Amino acid sequence: NDLEAFIFNMRDRMATGGEHAEYASAEERDSFDRELMTAEDWLFDNPDATKLEYMDKLDELKHSAEPIIRRSKEDRSRAESVQAVHGEIDKYRGLVELAGERFSHIAPERLAKISAACDELEQWLTEAKAKQDALPKHAEPVLLSADLEARRHELTKLADEILSEPAMAPPREENEEQPGAKADQIKAGDGAEQGSDSASDCQRDAE
Repeated sequence: NDLEAFIFNMRDRMATGGEHAEYASAEERDSFDRELMTAEDWLFDNPDATKLEYMDKLDELKHSAEPIIRRSKEDRSRAESVQAVHGEIDKYRGLVELAGERFSHIAPERLAKISAACDELEQWLTEAKAKQDALPKHAEPVLLSADLEARRHELTKLADEILSEPAMAPPREENEEQPGAKADQIKAGDGAEQGSDSASDCQRDAE
Protein backbone atom coordinates (compact mmCIF):
# COMPACT_ATOMS: atom_id res chain seq x y z
CA ASN A 1 0.00 0.00 0.00
CA ASP A 2 0.94 3.67 -0.21
CA LEU A 3 2.00 3.95 3.42
CA GLU A 4 4.37 1.01 3.24
CA ALA A 5 5.82 2.22 -0.07
CA PHE A 6 6.43 5.69 1.39
CA ILE A 7 8.22 4.24 4.43
CA PHE A 8 10.63 2.15 2.37
CA ASN A 9 11.13 4.89 -0.23
CA MET A 10 11.98 7.60 2.30
CA ARG A 11 14.20 5.29 4.32
CA ASP A 12 16.34 4.73 1.21
CA ARG A 13 16.41 8.42 0.32
CA MET A 14 17.33 9.49 3.84
CA ALA A 15 20.11 6.91 4.23
CA THR A 16 23.72 8.05 3.92
CA GLY A 17 24.32 8.94 0.27
CA GLY A 18 20.58 9.01 -0.39
CA GLU A 19 18.83 11.69 -2.42
CA HIS A 20 17.61 13.68 0.58
CA ALA A 21 20.22 12.76 3.22
CA GLU A 22 22.26 15.97 3.17
CA TYR A 23 19.14 18.15 3.30
CA ALA A 24 18.29 17.04 6.85
CA SER A 25 20.26 17.77 9.99
CA ALA A 26 21.44 14.88 12.15
CA GLU A 27 18.60 15.60 14.57
CA GLU A 28 16.03 15.65 11.77
CA ARG A 29 17.31 12.38 10.34
CA ASP A 30 17.17 10.65 13.73
CA SER A 31 13.72 12.01 14.48
CA PHE A 32 12.34 11.09 11.08
CA ASP A 33 13.89 7.64 11.21
CA ARG A 34 12.08 7.03 14.50
CA GLU A 35 8.83 8.17 12.90
CA LEU A 36 9.35 5.72 10.05
CA MET A 37 10.00 2.87 12.48
CA THR A 38 6.93 3.76 14.53
CA ALA A 39 4.77 3.88 11.40
CA GLU A 40 6.17 0.58 10.20
CA ASP A 41 5.40 -1.08 13.55
CA TRP A 42 1.90 0.35 13.49
CA LEU A 43 1.45 -0.95 9.96
CA PHE A 44 2.27 -4.55 10.91
CA ASP A 45 0.32 -4.35 14.18
CA ASN A 46 -2.83 -3.08 12.47
CA PRO A 47 -3.46 -5.18 9.34
CA ASP A 48 -7.20 -4.48 9.59
CA ALA A 49 -6.89 -0.70 9.82
CA THR A 50 -9.25 1.34 7.68
CA LYS A 51 -8.17 3.22 4.56
CA LEU A 52 -8.73 6.50 6.40
CA GLU A 53 -6.36 5.43 9.18
CA TYR A 54 -3.72 4.50 6.62
CA MET A 55 -4.10 7.88 4.94
CA ASP A 56 -3.82 9.72 8.26
CA LYS A 57 -0.54 7.95 9.05
CA LEU A 58 0.77 8.69 5.57
CA ASP A 59 -0.13 12.38 5.89
CA GLU A 60 1.74 12.55 9.20
CA LEU A 61 4.92 11.21 7.61
CA LYS A 62 4.59 13.48 4.58
CA HIS A 63 4.21 16.48 6.86
CA SER A 64 7.44 15.59 8.68
CA ALA A 65 9.31 14.96 5.44
CA GLU A 66 8.07 18.09 3.63
CA PRO A 67 10.80 20.54 4.78
CA ILE A 68 13.54 18.07 3.86
CA ILE A 69 12.09 17.30 0.44
CA ARG A 70 11.50 21.01 -0.22
CA ARG A 71 15.14 21.87 0.49
CA SER A 72 16.26 19.06 -1.81
CA LYS A 73 14.05 20.26 -4.67
CA GLU A 74 15.08 23.87 -4.20
CA ASP A 75 18.76 23.01 -4.34
CA ARG A 76 18.33 20.98 -7.52
CA SER A 77 16.32 23.65 -9.32
CA ARG A 78 18.30 26.69 -8.14
CA ALA A 79 21.16 26.45 -10.64
CA GLU A 80 18.76 26.47 -13.59
CA SER A 81 16.82 29.42 -12.15
CA VAL A 82 20.03 31.39 -11.55
CA GLN A 83 21.15 30.70 -15.11
CA ALA A 84 17.80 31.93 -16.44
CA VAL A 85 18.19 35.23 -14.58
CA HIS A 86 21.75 35.70 -15.85
CA GLY A 87 20.53 34.96 -19.36
CA GLU A 88 17.84 37.64 -19.11
CA ILE A 89 20.32 40.19 -17.81
CA ASP A 90 22.76 39.48 -20.64
CA LYS A 91 19.96 39.61 -23.21
CA TYR A 92 18.68 43.07 -22.27
CA ARG A 93 22.15 44.50 -21.71
CA GLY A 94 23.04 43.41 -25.22
CA LEU A 95 19.91 44.99 -26.69
CA VAL A 96 20.65 48.31 -24.97
CA GLU A 97 24.36 48.38 -25.80
CA LEU A 98 23.73 47.53 -29.46
CA ALA A 99 20.51 49.53 -29.78
CA GLY A 100 21.57 51.18 -33.07
CA GLU A 101 18.81 52.21 -35.43
CA ARG A 102 16.42 49.60 -34.11
CA PHE A 103 15.84 51.48 -30.87
CA SER A 104 17.13 54.92 -31.87
CA HIS A 105 13.65 56.38 -31.33
CA ILE A 106 13.74 55.52 -27.62
CA ALA A 107 15.10 58.23 -25.31
CA PRO A 108 18.55 57.44 -23.87
CA GLU A 109 17.26 57.87 -20.31
CA ARG A 110 14.64 55.19 -20.98
CA LEU A 111 17.29 52.75 -22.20
CA ALA A 112 19.43 53.68 -19.21
CA LYS A 113 16.55 52.56 -17.00
CA ILE A 114 16.90 49.03 -18.40
CA SER A 115 20.66 49.04 -17.79
CA ALA A 116 20.09 50.18 -14.19
CA ALA A 117 17.54 47.41 -13.63
CA CYS A 118 20.02 44.84 -14.98
CA ASP A 119 22.74 46.12 -12.63
CA GLU A 120 20.39 46.08 -9.65
CA LEU A 121 19.20 42.54 -10.34
CA GLU A 122 22.75 41.28 -10.85
CA GLN A 123 23.88 42.80 -7.55
CA TRP A 124 20.91 41.27 -5.69
CA LEU A 125 21.61 37.87 -7.25
CA THR A 126 25.31 37.99 -6.38
CA GLU A 127 24.62 38.85 -2.75
CA ALA A 128 21.75 36.36 -2.34
CA LYS A 129 23.76 33.56 -3.93
CA ALA A 130 26.73 34.25 -1.64
CA LYS A 131 24.45 33.98 1.40
CA GLN A 132 22.95 30.76 0.06
CA ASP A 133 26.31 29.18 -0.71
CA ALA A 134 27.45 29.88 2.86
CA LEU A 135 24.59 27.82 4.31
CA PRO A 136 24.66 24.06 4.87
CA LYS A 137 22.24 22.19 2.67
CA HIS A 138 20.06 21.19 5.61
CA ALA A 139 19.42 24.87 6.50
CA GLU A 140 16.37 26.71 5.22
CA PRO A 141 17.32 28.30 1.87
CA VAL A 142 17.42 32.07 1.43
CA LEU A 143 17.52 32.01 -2.38
CA LEU A 144 14.32 30.46 -3.69
CA SER A 145 13.44 29.57 -7.26
CA ALA A 146 10.13 31.41 -6.90
CA ASP A 147 11.98 34.61 -5.94
CA LEU A 148 14.37 34.21 -8.86
CA GLU A 149 11.48 33.78 -11.28
CA ALA A 150 9.66 36.80 -9.85
CA ARG A 151 12.76 39.00 -10.20
CA ARG A 152 13.37 37.77 -13.73
CA HIS A 153 9.77 38.55 -14.65
CA GLU A 154 10.07 42.08 -13.25
CA LEU A 155 13.09 42.80 -15.46
CA THR A 156 11.41 41.29 -18.51
CA LYS A 157 8.25 43.35 -17.99
CA LEU A 158 10.14 46.62 -17.54
CA ALA A 159 12.48 46.09 -20.49
CA ASP A 160 9.79 44.87 -22.88
CA GLU A 161 7.55 47.85 -22.10
CA ILE A 162 10.36 50.27 -22.93
CA LEU A 163 11.71 48.46 -25.99
CA SER A 164 8.22 48.09 -27.47
CA GLU A 165 7.60 51.84 -27.51
CA PRO A 166 6.58 52.75 -31.10
CA ALA A 167 8.62 55.12 -33.20
CA MET A 168 7.05 58.52 -33.91
CA ALA A 169 5.83 59.03 -37.46
CA PRO A 170 7.99 61.56 -39.39
CA PRO A 171 6.39 65.05 -39.61
CA ARG A 172 4.65 65.92 -42.89
CA GLU A 173 6.17 68.54 -45.19
CA GLU A 174 4.13 71.74 -45.31
CA ASN A 175 3.69 71.53 -49.07
CA GLU A 176 2.89 67.84 -48.99
CA GLU A 177 -0.61 67.31 -50.31
CA GLN A 178 -3.04 65.21 -48.33
CA PRO A 179 -4.23 61.99 -50.00
CA GLY A 180 -7.19 62.81 -52.22
CA ALA A 181 -6.51 66.55 -52.22
CA LYS A 182 -5.43 66.50 -55.88
CA ALA A 183 -8.62 64.73 -56.90
CA ASP A 184 -10.72 67.25 -54.93
CA GLN A 185 -8.96 70.12 -56.69
CA ILE A 186 -9.71 68.57 -60.11
CA LYS A 187 -13.37 68.07 -59.19
CA ALA A 188 -13.59 71.66 -57.96
CA GLY A 189 -12.09 72.92 -61.22
CA ASP A 190 -14.54 70.88 -63.31
CA GLY A 191 -17.42 72.28 -61.32
CA ALA A 192 -16.24 75.84 -61.84
CA GLU A 193 -15.94 75.30 -65.61
CA GLN A 194 -19.43 73.82 -65.77
CA GLY A 195 -20.80 76.81 -63.85
CA SER A 196 -19.11 79.23 -66.24
CA ASP A 197 -20.58 77.44 -69.31
CA SER A 198 -24.08 77.55 -67.81
CA ALA A 199 -23.77 81.27 -67.14
CA SER A 200 -22.72 81.91 -70.77
CA ASP A 201 -25.68 79.93 -72.11
CA CYS A 202 -28.08 81.91 -69.97
CA GLN A 203 -26.61 85.22 -71.20
CA ARG A 204 -27.03 84.18 -74.86
CA ASP A 205 -30.66 83.17 -74.29
CA ALA A 206 -31.38 86.54 -72.73
CA GLU A 207 -30.02 88.35 -75.79
